[in-house]
Amino acid sequence: MLLFLTTPEEDYLQDSLLLGLRAVLGAGVVDYPRKDLLYQDCPRPAETLYGRGFTLWKTLPEIPIDRTRIEERWQRGEFSGVVFARIAHQLPWLRQWERRGWLRGRPVALLESEDNAGFTKRQMWNGLWALGLRFPLYKRERDDFNRWFARPIAFAIPDAKMRAVPLSKTQLFAKHVQCDEAYKLPAVAAHCQKRYAFAAESAYYEDIGRSHYAITMKKAGWDCMRHYEIAANGTVMAFYQLAEKPVGCAPYGLKDMENVVAFRTAAELQIKLDYIAAHGLYPALQHQTQAWAQRQSCGARAREFLQDWLPTLYP
Repeated sequence: MLLFLTTPEEDYLQDSLLLGLRAVLGAGVVDYPRKDLLYQDCPRPAETLYGRGFTLWKTLPEIPIDRTRIEERWQRGEFSGVVFARIAHQLPWLRQWERRGWLRGRPVALLESEDNAGFTKRQMWNGLWALGLRFPLYKRERDDFNRWFARPIAFAIPDAKMRAVPLSKTQLFAKHVQCDEAYKLPAVAAHCQKRYAFAAESAYYEDIGRSHYAITMKKAGWDCMRHYEIAANGTVMAFYQLAEKPVGCAPYGLKDMENVVAFRTAAELQIKLDYIAAHGLYPALQHQTQAWAQRQSCGARAREFLQDWLPTLYP
């Protein structure tokens, strides 16, 4: 049984991994405190959650989980390991357990989900970076310094949100586009908008699924849930400035003109789309996009994580 120490706010990395662990382990993973935002009985309206609550939140059914006497049960060895699911916010908790000797010789994993690829001055000062030398530290945004001791991880999308059969394509681009450069294309300027275009997740997914392409880009960090939402709906990503992504930053496994269309300028994007149309390449691109999406499911991500962190328990 694993102990998964949570924080209360929306967190794509923490929350998608927890969904995956629940899918793989069932009641064998204990979220403590209970991650209320993930559960179907969360009282907060979806529209008040980050991203209007799309994709991850308010999706998890309640199952019997014993969250009592957590510290006592940890000391007794009832849990085979512990995950600090947002270590930048949990350093006092970790250090308290260290002072008490509760982590000595026990499997510990740390998740670091901040958008910065490096470490902030505060994180350097408080020694967060050094924890990666003592415990497995999983970080989604890694620069050339910390990728040598921080292990890679990425967002994931619930298996249930994977579209099994792609929809018929009726439009070139999905409606929601935040990339300024893309608006130099007449098709984007005429059809798309920067602000949220949909109040309901089903309508958002339908629009993506009916599109040949959906434009995405780096936001606060390189890893964004939108990448996975696009691919899971059987639509090819048009990824602005993908070539600038550091090798240590998620998302991983994207290859230009194989499972994504990367572009620096609107003119480059137009040339590539014309080439794809002229040579009938879209079905192959779509197939490879779907294959990539399957590898990014929450269940797949959880299995990768367990095999990397605890290979003897989860070979």
